[in-house]
Amino acid sequence: MYKSVIVGLTGIGARRPESASGIPVYGEVGRSHAAAYHQHPQTDVVGVCDIRPEALSQFHEQWGDVWPDVRCYTDYRELLEREQPDIVSVVTPDHLHADITVEAAHGSARAVLCEKPIATRLADADRMIEVTAREGVLFGGAHPSLEP
Repeated sequence: MYKSVIVGLTGIGARRPESASGIPVYGEVGRSHAAAYHQHPQTDVVGVCDIRPEALSQFHEQWGDVWPDVRCYTDYRELLEREQPDIVSVVTPDHLHADITVEAAHGSARAVLCEKPIATRLADADRMIEVTAREGVLFGGAHPSLEP
């Protein structure tokens, strides 16, 4: 089981899809990081982070039946240190992606999934790529749109 965390609980970070009937195996393709973790049987979301307390409350309301013991944080550094995740989803405003990705790569993360664009400055993108490569961390810097 891979311990996973989500940093940033916007719609693409935490939206829960409506249940669809008649769709084989896993149902509707989720359009959020939380939905993707929920559909993958080898992941468990152990922690989430957002600077907005209302976003943390909303996550519990939407996903509490799936992850009743998920721990909530307002500081991503504390989340990474305490949870020691295998997989980190970075779903914050774009200009914040680099520091979170680099810190996760220096920690326990084996993979970082970062929303697009990965950075707002080329130097930050280069730093993210260099650190994740050096630390042997899988880095996914794209999230293709599922909209028709």
